[in-house]
Amino acid sequence: MTTNSKLYVYAADTNASFPEYGALVSIASNMVVGPSNCWVYPGVWNNVNTNKTLGMVQFRMNNLNVTSNSGFSANSAGYSGGKTNLGFHGFGPGGGYNQPNRAGGGGYGGTGGYFYASGPYGLPYGSATNSNRHGSGGSISGDDRRWGSPAGNGGGAIWIQSLGDVTMDGTLQADGENNAAYNGPGSGGGILVQAGRGFSGASGASISAKGG
Repeated sequence: MTTNSKLYVYAADTNASFPEYGALVSIASNMVVGPSNCWVYPGVWNNVNTNKTLGMVQFRMNNLNVTSNSGFSANSAGYSGGKTNLGFHGFGPGGGYNQPNRAGGGGYGGTGGYFYASGPYGLPYGSATNSNRHGSGGSISGDDRRWGSPAGNGGGAIWIQSLGDVTMDGTLQADGENNAAYNGPGSGGGILVQAGRGFSGASGASISAKGG
């Protein structure tokens, strides 16, 4: 990639019994995301998925080098937050639940957030050692015409499979979307980096999959 370039890749849904890649980017040699302000955006074709099987974008290469001020971004690219016309609950395996005038955040690595000590939060799912799932959406507390906007989407998924080295001087981010008004936020997404030889990076590098 060259300075200020952008690459958008969208995965289709999958009929697998568990989420798999719905799009494949296979590079015969090395992949360099840089030298400055270069970004790769893995996403999904439709994040309103009731089967809980969003396909991922998988990136395969010999070696990967992500330079500073560049990276992969899947922020808010996971399962959709709740929508009034499709039901108040968030989408995804850990979608936040709705109770009258109360909304829960999406879950993933842990339960979703909630304003009170207990409530309709999304439940955990996935694996701590194989983080290859999209984040789940939060729920709507009530009519989104009243509160002004829908609930937050979950963070997306980044899946990198390198035969050799991964040098991460830039950023990998798959954060969930913040809530609006009284609606629930999305959970963080999944980042899975499989390096055949080694993984290294500069002190300013960042890997983030925060909930909203």
